[in-house]
Amino acid sequence: MVLSADAEQLREAEVLAARAYTCCVCLAAGAAERVSFALCGHGVWGYEEEAGELSAAVPDGEGVVRGGFMGSPTPVWGCGCAKLLSTMCQAHRLMHAELWLTQVRLMNEWIVGKYGRKVCPLCHVKGRPAVNEFNFEGQLGGEGVDKLAWACVSCQEFVVVPRNLGKGLLPGIETMVIDVNSYYRRSSEIYTSGTREGWVPQM
Repeated sequence: MVLSADAEQLREAEVLAARAYTCCVCLAAGAAERVSFALCGHGVWGYEEEAGELSAAVPDGEGVVRGGFMGSPTPVWGCGCAKLLSTMCQAHRLMHAELWLTQVRLMNEWIVGKYGRKVCPLCHVKGRPAVNEFNFEGQLGGEGVDKLAWACVSCQEFVVVPRNLGKGLLPGIETMVIDVNSYYRRSSEIYTSGTREGWVPQM
């Protein structure tokens, strides 16, 4: 599992360090609402793509569309980073986790170097801390709004979730865990039958 108490694996604080939360002013102005992300060019988790409405996606002029509403947030992370750190072998999970931690650290260092502290990813106002710096309490902590939003400093995607879910790791970690016994039992069945998708074991 990626998240555990082992020193070599990711901890909750390291995952949360990748989040650049919005500030209370932006939240109060509707920053977490769907319309605020129209044509932003970022991936936005927490909203489904709906026909007939403005998308978050924008064409880059070279036939590639960037961003869009991505659907339900991913487990734990909320953003696409979860896909690199989920159901793959332990060695590759740890390799990706190490690269991911390095990217998060470098981005946080750059943000602090440029702004003096972590700032809201929308307004970038230096003297206006994000809601998490007030422990999500009081007006400055975003009380009174029903959603929280953050940008991942690694993948640059946005995540919008109900307020009660946005203070910690997102639920669904059990969907990221491989049942090792079941996996090897099924692998053994495939090998002995040699029939799955036409695969035949080579002798």
